[in-house]
Amino acid sequence: MEALISWIRGFLYLLFFATLVQVILPDNGIRRYTRLVVGLVMLAALLQPIADLTKNPGVIGEAFAGMFGQAGGAGTEADPWIAEGERLRTHGQDIAIRHMADQLRNQLEGMLLLVPGVADAEVVDLELSDQGVQRVSVRLVGAEHVASAEVNAVLNKFFGIPANAVTLFWDNVEGGQ
Repeated sequence: MEALISWIRGFLYLLFFATLVQVILPDNGIRRYTRLVVGLVMLAALLQPIADLTKNPGVIGEAFAGMFGQAGGAGTEADPWIAEGERLRTHGQDIAIRHMADQLRNQLEGMLLLVPGVADAEVVDLELSDQGVQRVSVRLVGAEHVASAEVNAVLNKFFGIPANAVTLFWDNVEGGQ
């Protein structure tokens, strides 16, 4: 904290000096160049603490450790915060995956209704992973002998689901299974 107060004090002295130089100089061509030089010096004074930190990055860790009352760097006071952050990340990820699964379920059902020979489609099971859809089970109403190949083609072409990951349950239009 002393270093920050010292830096601010030095910067204010420099600002006062720069203003005094601007007032004292006559209004001619040299004043423009003096303003440029003084501006560069002010910019250098502003950037000096950042340059000091890049020369000694360990200072940053020590400064934060001192702010939180930890001696010697990392401690255990941050562990509950880190655990809570991880819990929130996992919870948010689960919500996003459930939302994605619901959206994908709706898209699958809508796309399958466009296949000729399919009167109704319902995704009864959908298993997702980091790699995409692992398994999907679909209950379809329509003519099985007409549409099975087309359904697998649509699922593969539009959603990248291989035929071996698809289980189709057919109900005939007359109501039998």
